[in-house]
Amino acid sequence: MMDILGSAQASPFIIALVILTIIAALEGLSMVFGAALSGLLDGILPDFDLPDLDADIDADVDLDISGLESVGPLTYLMSWLSFGKAPALILIIVFLAVFGLTGVTIQSAVYGATGLIPPGWMASIPAILIAIPSMRYGGKAFGAVMPKEETEAVSTERFIGKVATVIRGKAERGMPAEAKLKDLHGLTHWVLVEPDEDGESFSAGEEVIVVAQNGSVYRVIRNTHEILSRKS
Repeated sequence: MMDILGSAQASPFIIALVILTIIAALEGLSMVFGAALSGLLDGILPDFDLPDLDADIDADVDLDISGLESVGPLTYLMSWLSFGKAPALILIIVFLAVFGLTGVTIQSAVYGATGLIPPGWMASIPAILIAIPSMRYGGKAFGAVMPKEETEAVSTERFIGKVATVIRGKAERGMPAEAKLKDLHGLTHWVLVEPDEDGESFSAGEEVIVVAQNGSVYRVIRNTHEILSRKS
């Protein structure tokens, strides 16, 4: 195995596993400083969550696709890969892990049988063919296993006027913190928030009201209405 890991042929897979390790480390550090990398990434990406056409067809359910006519091929591809159904960072981790481990396994098997290490590009082909469906079905499985109210995948629901609770970090202007809120369907979303007014700040545990959106960050004010807390 060490012969494989130390060879130039294994570099694509070693690089993938190194990137995987770096992502995990950055996610851990970002959580310490109050802004999870996974939540930030989902906030930056557009919404790719389309209806599950396969499931609707198998169930023989009439599907209204009039609103999907303007959807481009990239959106269809990303939705097929489960982006929008599971946190993007989870999907990237699954792809890198499966690609890296599959590639090394293939090279090890060939090396054990022939004494030769296949080129990286050659082993990458089956590794990619295995990693792509693994990412798709891994994302779908993750979305199915995780409680619906605890998903981090960003939806297109409007959060303006919703009550959110700061859960990690201290929210200041220019320094957003992570918060969670429930949408109209009762699903919980994890978002980045910062005060709408200069000089204001919110710590973990404080309730705020979303009043505006600025890119992937939501502007909030302090929640002073007890009735809103009971409804959230």
